[in-house]
Amino acid sequence: RQHAACCGSNSCAQLMRAHARSVSRTRHGTARKLSAPHCCLSCCPVCCHPLIVGLQQNNSTAKALVDDLAALMADNISTFDARGLANSAWAFGKLKYAPNQQLPQLIAAAAIDKLDSFSAQNLSNLLWSFVYLHHRDEALMAAVASQVALKVTDFKPQELANVVWALASMEHHDPHLMDAVGARALALIDEFKEQELSNVVWAFAKLQHYKQGLFAQLLAAVKAKLPHFLPQVGTPAAQAGVGRLLRCG
Repeated sequence: RQHAACCGSNSCAQLMRAHARSVSRTRHGTARKLSAPHCCLSCCPVCCHPLIVGLQQNNSTAKALVDDLAALMADNISTFDARGLANSAWAFGKLKYAPNQQLPQLIAAAAIDKLDSFSAQNLSNLLWSFVYLHHRDEALMAAVASQVALKVTDFKPQELANVVWALASMEHHDPHLMDAVGARALALIDEFKEQELSNVVWAFAKLQHYKQGLFAQLLAAVKAKLPHFLPQVGTPAAQAGVGRLLRCG
């Protein structure tokens, strides 16, 4: 923690993202060495080597680092900007780990104060992460939903899918948001990947949002695209996605 304190808030956030990606690759047997730019510690060479080794090995040292970064973030939460908050939340969500529930609470409170400056990707990552942190914050979800509705034309298919999947997973239904997302999804329907589409339709069904015929239009558009997806059903994930679409019908 003593060495980590030399990093700024965004460096801390980026280090968390690097660690999460390293652990994810390690779990799949494809870990790779992280360079100094990835861990953002080039300003402190003494920190780099032991931290990189610890992150690669996903051992007790790496866990201790995550705990220290979490404590450092909690102590300096007011200095984190929108990107730093979103990236840090994403990293903890990717790891499916937070030392305690105080940190998600702090991230939520800090994010609410700065939501105007959150990009579409920041908003998407923030909500997605809270599902995996098992932290349901009604104030945050309501505030993010309002921002998403305002900025919906900035959202790409994956970001839309992540937002509605996260809200549905946490059982937060905002009719105005769902109408806005549905209209945006229909406008971008040709750009959606199969899993993204299945997540959007699942979210509408989960929240039982059938108003104004949006769900029917979305489902019809998705089913029209199914023949293009069928050659991809060789993977379990794709099969599950197509099956979900068919069940929603």
